[in-house]
Amino acid sequence: MTKYPVRYFIYFTFSILVFEAAGHLFYGDRLRSDLWTQLDSDGLKHTPNFDGSFRNFEMSYRVRTNVDGFRDRLKLKELGPADWIAVGDSFTFGVGAELEELWLKHLGRKLGTNFYNAGVAGGNPKHYIKNYMRNLEEANHKGVIMGFHIATDFSSQKKQNLIKPIQEYDLLYYRWRTLVFLGSNSITYNVFRDIYYLIKGGRKSGLEPQMSSTQLPQELISYNCKLITDFAKYLQSKHKKFLFAFIPEAEIILRGINEKNIYAEAVRDFEICLQKARIDFANPNNKLHLLPLVKRKKLFYEVDKHLSRTGNKMFGDFLFHFGINAAAF
Repeated sequence: MTKYPVRYFIYFTFSILVFEAAGHLFYGDRLRSDLWTQLDSDGLKHTPNFDGSFRNFEMSYRVRTNVDGFRDRLKLKELGPADWIAVGDSFTFGVGAELEELWLKHLGRKLGTNFYNAGVAGGNPKHYIKNYMRNLEEANHKGVIMGFHIATDFSSQKKQNLIKPIQEYDLLYYRWRTLVFLGSNSITYNVFRDIYYLIKGGRKSGLEPQMSSTQLPQELISYNCKLITDFAKYLQSKHKKFLFAFIPEAEIILRGINEKNIYAEAVRDFEICLQKARIDFANPNNKLHLLPLVKRKKLFYEVDKHLSRTGNKMFGDFLFHFGINAAAF
């Protein structure tokens, strides 16, 4: 009798492996490792003149970097005094969308200005600032806009041991996702998660640990606040403008900015830090309640799986209507 469950388990495992292989064949892989060039232990940069095609469920998209190693059509030497440089992680770099469909390009068209895409996929503020100092500072530009995503920026810093937070668990990927075939890079996991989100429009409570304000990584918040405020002061000394833009966080979209959870608390702490330093910032998280429920669920789905064509347009519109002070540009 015991041989049948074992046989069914083998059949199930084999089916999952076949599904994974077919998924990677037709769905498309994540960004290739040769897209990155390691500067040193503190910095990441993209490989100059990289050219690759990738796919997601919404579309196929092309990733091309210029001679300077950034995903933009312009070369750094072609920037003008009215142009802005956009720094950030993969949400700014644009994993999942064409270059001209990115939120920063969409926002730039609405404001009548140009945002040069200097985003680095997988980076965090330490990378953004080091890249700016080494590769961007001498370019002609008016100011810098930093796209900041609470969850991925903190998670990236823990994984790369740039700073050790108080918590034992990772801030982005929880232990229940580390089961076999259920990792965040798994096609099987992503397919079933996307189907669930399409049906429910939200995350099932209880799957992830409930995080209270007592579990906030204050060490990470303090570290990043000092890093960013020092950078803003440095830009000011060079007569450059600086704008800090919060990218909507999935948990806040789903649960609200006023609910006690680790991301909402971190966003509010960051706001206090930026206000004390008199740094201009745009925080659409505070305006999410103004969105109709259907759009809020859609934005949650887009941010949680990563911004694609639809999500970039939604975020760009949202920043323009609720977050950005157009006079700054």
